[in-house]
Amino acid sequence: MLSGLAYRLFRGLARRLEGKFKGYRVVYERSGLTEPFPIYLSVIILYTLIAFIASLTGSTLLGVIIIKDIKLTLLYSLILSVFISLFICLIMLLYPIYRASSRKYVIDSELIYTVGEMAILAAAGIAPYRIIEEMVKVEENREIKLELKKILRNMRIAGDDISSALIKASEGSPSDKLRMLWDGMRNTLLMSGNLWEYLYHVYENLIADKIASVKQATSTLNVLSEAYAGIMILLPLTLVITLTMMSAIGGYVLGVNPLTLLVILLILILPAVGIIAYLLVDSILTRI
Repeated sequence: MLSGLAYRLFRGLARRLEGKFKGYRVVYERSGLTEPFPIYLSVIILYTLIAFIASLTGSTLLGVIIIKDIKLTLLYSLILSVFISLFICLIMLLYPIYRASSRKYVIDSELIYTVGEMAILAAAGIAPYRIIEEMVKVEENREIKLELKKILRNMRIAGDDISSALIKASEGSPSDKLRMLWDGMRNTLLMSGNLWEYLYHVYENLIADKIASVKQATSTLNVLSEAYAGIMILLPLTLVITLTMMSAIGGYVLGVNPLTLLVILLILILPAVGIIAYLLVDSILTRI
């Protein structure tokens, strides 16, 4: 609803900006968002304008009550509104980039299984179009399935042949490995090569990459586990003993009571370090 309103209001401006955001449009198409690019630009403009008006109105009313100086209130409100609206605009511009990056890791993590199944179908003598069609039915990875559906859609609705559909799929894929797969399939079909041999070759390369990534992740996790043991076990014990003794003797650390520092350590710092460690491990495991 808001997207339609935004496009009606800012269609002309969005069309002009579209020509200046060609590189960003490629990233947007790889993000998997379904709205057309000009409409998304219109939504960004609308949300930025709404954020500016809302923050300007709210901060002005609040400033009149607190500061009671209209000129100073308007100045502060204007500065705050500009920062808030720019922040909203930046978040919406970065969201497709984040989506494309997230989709890349999801695709790369399970592409090896998709290629293996495609190689089996190709070895059975099934035509490339039928291979894509069958993979759409059995593929469990949502992002890979979306890329496969794009090929079928371009062939069924746009009337493209398999070569043109693979070119478009390659251009719109967020994964370098998937782009190489589509480009290689297209070249193999154009040169009347053996599709099964090509897919099997890609499958072997993906296995080698998977083994290398697992080894690298294992070594990284070993380093993190040693650092975690030191930071979360040895260091807190040392600090607890030290701060407890200092509290019993008396005195302050940088003007702060040792017991206060101990409470901050146990309630704030240690949980924060644990959360950071969890996020690091999760980011490593999702890339395997």
